[in-house]
Amino acid sequence: MLDRIQHEQTLDVYGHVTCLRAQRNYMVQTEDQYVFIYEALLDAVESGNTEVPADSLYLHVQHLTTLYVADDPRQPAVTGMELEFKVCMCIWNIYRRFSNRTVKMLLMAVLLQTVTLSLISYL
Repeated sequence: MLDRIQHEQTLDVYGHVTCLRAQRNYMVQTEDQYVFIYEALLDAVESGNTEVPADSLYLHVQHLTTLYVADDPRQPAVTGMELEFKVCMCIWNIYRRFSNRTVKMLLMAVLLQTVTLSLISYL
């Protein structure tokens, strides 16, 4: 379903569930289960890829625990985890100002690219 969202910009939960039911009867029976699928897909689209490959896990943990000193001496040193949290809060504060879902998705893509570049320059 996520591949279809990414490549075709469409979503067909009912069609996917129908295919799943061909393999497993009684798959997704209640409204709550459909709501869960939609919420999980929305969360995946909004959050993007948050996966850390197993072979990069050690380096990622090192990044999160490393203390980074900014070029500007007035800026305090922060850990990678604090930097990631600041990015999330920055994105969230801007994101919640908009009500249109399409605008939010476009905004997220632009913000993630911008903030990533800012973090790289900070380091």
